[in-house]
Amino acid sequence: MADKNWPSDQAQSSDQAQSSDQVWSSDQGQLSDQARRSDRTQLEQIRRKLDLSDGSTIQQFGAGVELRMADLSGQILSQVRENTGNDTQKLIGELVQKLREQEPEENKSFLDHFPGLGKKRARGRYEKALAEVNEISIRLDKSRMDLLKNIAMLDKMYEKNMEYYQRLELYIKVGEETLEYMKLQVIPGAQDKASASGNPMDQENVQKKQGMANDLERRVYQLKLARAMALQTGPQIRLLQTNSRSQADQIQQTLTTMIPSWEKRLATELNGYT
Repeated sequence: MADKNWPSDQAQSSDQAQSSDQVWSSDQGQLSDQARRSDRTQLEQIRRKLDLSDGSTIQQFGAGVELRMADLSGQILSQVRENTGNDTQKLIGELVQKLREQEPEENKSFLDHFPGLGKKRARGRYEKALAEVNEISIRLDKSRMDLLKNIAMLDKMYEKNMEYYQRLELYIKVGEETLEYMKLQVIPGAQDKASASGNPMDQENVQKKQGMANDLERRVYQLKLARAMALQTGPQIRLLQTNSRSQADQIQQTLTTMIPSWEKRLATELNGYT
């Protein structure tokens, strides 16, 4: 355990805050003092997980956050597929077609001009149309509610993505500091000891430390790839929300404007029959 001597946290966590600000400037301002203290605490917790005398801790370094990030990406992909398969446009298309089929003047026949008969025929035709339009309206409103739930769920996913991004920043910071410490102090120290003693065991220890440094460098690189994925995921989630909100608004406008206007036209036309 003698190798577990950590470098000082000279820059604290301000670098992490600045990087996050560049990614989502509209969602994240400067960290409060309380948040900075929390980051410092997390940095110390992460450092304690990385034991330089145990190579397995390097292999597992940051793996938990990576797995959660991968799981979140799978959830987002599922949302993309769900949005692609959303039947909102199909339902609105059906509704528009149904409204067009019931254009009053176009459905008149010569029988409609007979006193009483025209109004009776028109009422039966329009009541059927109203029932069909109402059925589509119910399906549209359900689709709108599903879209609103989807938007709320995406908000939670966005917050999770931000949390994972910030967590990855901390792991990367600890990894880079530790890697520098190993290259500048641990490995040179082991090399000096091996040169002075000539002991093969000491030389083997040098190779072990170099191998661990290489492993840690690969882990930091992998964590940076996960961070890059988080950078891309934030805007993707917002785009999904924008699309869902647009569809929900379109349904709302259809239900509150198009259908009532059509119903008024029907009522006016019915009053025009003798």
